[in-house]
Amino acid sequence: MKSAGYWPCRNEIIKAHLDAPHKYEPFVELFDTEKLDAVRDHYGADLYKECYLDALDEVMTMSNVVTHLRMLGVDCKPIFTEDDCHVNFIAVFALGNTNADRINRLAKKHALNVLFQCPTH
Repeated sequence: MKSAGYWPCRNEIIKAHLDAPHKYEPFVELFDTEKLDAVRDHYGADLYKECYLDALDEVMTMSNVVTHLRMLGVDCKPIFTEDDCHVNFIAVFALGNTNADRINRLAKKHALNVLFQCPTH
């Protein structure tokens, strides 16, 4: 069971993720640090820490899958759901150099679903 305030806090952290991560070898910055500071100040350090670790895992997984797909020429966007019965999605607008089956397999391997917004054949 999640702590009171978990989902609003987690959702605010997810909203602070960067569309394109900043890469400074050997580090990758996935979040806007000023927004994270505001979330921590609002929800408190303990709840923030609990939510941040889960949100970080979700954002890292999504970032890796989206990066992989974009390297295949797929035009896509991550969609994070905001409740406790959630599954995160990848919206696909163009297949690029791959096919729908391969995209689905990659997403399913990481417990993600795909919403195709383009012809898949």
